Amino acid sequence: MIRVLVADSHSQVRGGLSAFLRTFDDLDPVGQAADGGEVLKLCIELEPDVVLVDAHLIQMDGVTIARLVRQMNPHIQVVILSNYPDLQMRQRALEAGAAAFLQKDPATDDIVNAVRKAANGQNEKNQ
Repeated sequence: MIRVLVADSHSQVRGGLSAFLRTFDDLDPVGQAADGGEVLKLCIELEPDVVLVDAHLIQMDGVTIARLVRQMNPHIQVVILSNYPDLQMRQRALEAGAAAFLQKDPATDDIVNAVRKAANGQNEKNQ
């Protein structure tokens, strides 16, 4: 079972992503965070396998979260979702240790595949 922490500033997005993830037998959305500080706190408390985080979260962006989460616990993978195709942010995210950087509007299978690959230690750099 892949334990996923969902982080987005909007409660409806968090709830929707969590509900979507629950439809898969191998994914377990273990928590939700509304801001960067909450992500870091819940990573310590819940020890998720993957953090699915918005690129522009309140308090800190997804790149900063990826860097801090990976420093705190290198076993936790980070998948960043963005509303915009920002190639510079994508590059910074991968350099910070994010496993993947996706647009929020990809096919839902892309999100699930990215979470699964991240949990297995694959990232966009080594695929």
